[in-house]
Amino acid sequence: MTPSNGLIVVLVLLFLVACQTNPEAINRNGQDQCAACKMMISDYQFATELVTSKGRVYKFDAIECLVPYLNEQADVAFNHMLVTDYYSPTDLIDATAAVYLQSPEIDSPMGGHLAAFSSMEDAEKAQQEYSVTIYQWDALLLLTNFQ
Repeated sequence: MTPSNGLIVVLVLLFLVACQTNPEAINRNGQDQCAACKMMISDYQFATELVTSKGRVYKFDAIECLVPYLNEQADVAFNHMLVTDYYSPTDLIDATAAVYLQSPEIDSPMGGHLAAFSSMEDAEKAQQEYSVTIYQWDALLLLTNFQ
C-alpha cells in the first residue's frame, strides 16, 4: 500500500466515524446541558436525547423540554428520539414506543410531572403508586401545557 492509499483509507475511516448517527450516553457527572432550557442534566430518571440524521446529538433534562423542542423542529429528521426509563435510569429507550405518565407526584426537573416507561406493564405498576394520566407518544406530542 502506498502512502497516499494509506491516507485515503484513514480519511475514509474518519469520515465514516464522523457521520455516525448513534446515540450518546447521558454524562453522569453533571456535564451535559439541556438543549432547550440550558440547565445541567442532573436527574437522570428524566433525561432525554434526540439524534439527527446528520449525527447531531441534543440532550434534555426532561421530557417537557424535549417535546416543545421537537415540535419546533418539524423540518429536522431525527434518527433517534430517546427517553430514560423511569425504573431504569441508565437505559435510554425509544421515545415513540415508551408509555408516559403525568402526575403531580412525579417530580421531574421542569415541573411537567412526566415520566417515561419502557412498557405498559411498568406504567401500570407506577399507576398504582401515583394518581396519573397515561399518554402514548402521539398524544404526548399534542400537549402544550405541562403543568
